[in-house]
Amino acid sequence: MMNRWHSVTRIVIGWGALFLLWWILPSGPSPLVTSAVGLVAAAAVVVLFHRFGLTVDIPSSGLLKPWLWLKFFLHLLWKIGLSTARTCYLIVTGDLDQKIVIYESNLKSRTGLLLLLNSITLTPTSVAILHEDNLVYVHHLSIRNKDDYETLLEEIEGNFENPLAALLDRPD
Repeated sequence: MMNRWHSVTRIVIGWGALFLLWWILPSGPSPLVTSAVGLVAAAAVVVLFHRFGLTVDIPSSGLLKPWLWLKFFLHLLWKIGLSTARTCYLIVTGDLDQKIVIYESNLKSRTGLLLLLNSITLTPTSVAILHEDNLVYVHHLSIRNKDDYETLLEEIEGNFENPLAALLDRPD
């Protein structure tokens, strides 16, 4: 009985959070239309999550760190800007040396892994193309030697994985 109540509570909270997010985003032609579309869209996401057994495994301790979340997303925006400029330079100069890089992630959180993959993909010089278990396969535009390879792995770990681990991984 308690499991069922816990499940229903999580569904209602998820639906409410998505609906609130819908209202925060730019609204539609009228508040009534915005509300109706928001309720349906939030319900669809919750139903799909429930149907496919997906979970958002963000611990409550991670939710209590809004400044760390803000710092992570601002840093991500900064890295996207730098990477965009670098990608433009590489394309204009034709100085491309593309390689597939394998990165071993230590994240325990599935949500953290998803955010890691998206963060890598949002930086234009690299695209996370696949992940198997803890291995992330990344297509990168400028890997010439072992030093470039190691630098990329350190950047992924320092810029994305470590901050996400601090926010999302539960201590063992």
